[in-house]
Amino acid sequence: MDGIKTAVVYISSDLYSTLACTSIYSLCANNQDEKFDIYLVSMGISVENREKIESVTKDFHKSIFFIDGTEIKGQIITLKLPPYFGSYNIYVRPMVTEIIDKKYDVMIYMDCDTIINRSLNMLIKKTFDLPDNKVVIMARNSDNGRVKKINGMNENDIAVNPGVMFINCLNWKNKNCTERILNYFKTHDISQYKTLDEPVYGNVLKGHIEAAEFHEIYYPCFGDFSGKQLLFMFGLDEKNYYSVEEIEQAKGIEVVLHYVNILGHPWEPDCKAPLSDIWTNYYELTPWGGGQMNLLQLPAKNSFTRKVALYSYGISKWLFVIIMRLYLLLSLKSNKRNDGISK
Repeated sequence: MDGIKTAVVYISSDLYSTLACTSIYSLCANNQDEKFDIYLVSMGISVENREKIESVTKDFHKSIFFIDGTEIKGQIITLKLPPYFGSYNIYVRPMVTEIIDKKYDVMIYMDCDTIINRSLNMLIKKTFDLPDNKVVIMARNSDNGRVKKINGMNENDIAVNPGVMFINCLNWKNKNCTERILNYFKTHDISQYKTLDEPVYGNVLKGHIEAAEFHEIYYPCFGDFSGKQLLFMFGLDEKNYYSVEEIEQAKGIEVVLHYVNILGHPWEPDCKAPLSDIWTNYYELTPWGGGQMNLLQLPAKNSFTRKVALYSYGISKWLFVIIMRLYLLLSLKSNKRNDGISK
């Protein structure tokens, strides 16, 4: 990567170690000629599962470093911050540049529910070359208009999903981003937010976020929709999201696949998300492979609304789009969180 010192960082509990390993396998397989270090902040990963993950990186001649995150988790719990589906990982995300003391030019944070589908070379160069006022590349949040309206953001602000972040370490540190984000967590009632942390980045890093191109950080659940369907479903305007052309041209050139939950996850029964076979293929190549998918028991979001939406998806894509559009409009009026977490 032309001398750009790069680290790729994951955070995982033992429960999600299978997902972490699957993502790491895809990262190594599609970036065999690239130089980077891998870090995994462990929230209690067992010795057995750690060895499985290490076997993958060893096969690809990549370096992986495990960081014990249990003390960090304890500090977060003392702050009485609400967990997100039983996990505190969202609070560790902005801390990765501080947790890892070795100097890097670019740090990439990856949620475990990702597949790296192509070389990251161009995205790393793009991150390194960000102007001084930009600190990170993230994907725009598809729930853009609703997130902005509920959380008091302006029309031109960028609402983002921090599940994948390409961080310019120098700019991030110069803007004191970690300190500012953690301070926001401490001083605001984030339990009111649907996904707890997404509006935090949009508010704290306002003006300092570079939106990823649609194909760079791609949501497979959108793969079967046209650009017009996607914009209508979320009530989006091309000027504040992505154009119809960019949405449709992204298919087939996706770089990072982020398996968000709208149509289910590939490891869940009855998942309808396009490109799930890509995840399954990489999973089968890990030490957990070999037809043992049914052993992967992870929390799923099984609300009545989601069940209705998934049923309609099998009947007609436009029916699904219309149901989701009505649902989001009702959610906008209620201001209530709808992810199954109680305050």
